[in-house]
Amino acid sequence: MPACPPLLKLGDKGRSARALRQALREQLVGKYLAPEECRAGCFLITLGKEKKWDHPDTGERIDLDGLIAMLNEDASRIIADMGGAVRIVARAMDLRPRLSPPEAHKS
Repeated sequence: MPACPPLLKLGDKGRSARALRQALREQLVGKYLAPEECRAGCFLITLGKEKKWDHPDTGERIDLDGLIAMLNEDASRIIADMGGAVRIVARAMDLRPRLSPPEAHKS
């Protein structure tokens, strides 16, 4: 099953979980995977700062892991709705700093 380049979205650019869900359906599936030779794709969300989203169905606040879980649930539904004709997955690239800057450690 040929794969197409991933669809990249910047998670800290003010996009809501609803907008990201819509991009998964409309952009990744509707555009990127429309050609017959593209049957597999990855929806990649990057995050460079702390952020939470409102779950579009429950209103619950979700973190990056919760967002990716929600998008993968949607991906599973899309795959089922399309009879397995496509394969899609959502993944995250967490770019948030893990350590404080070196200047913070100087006395």
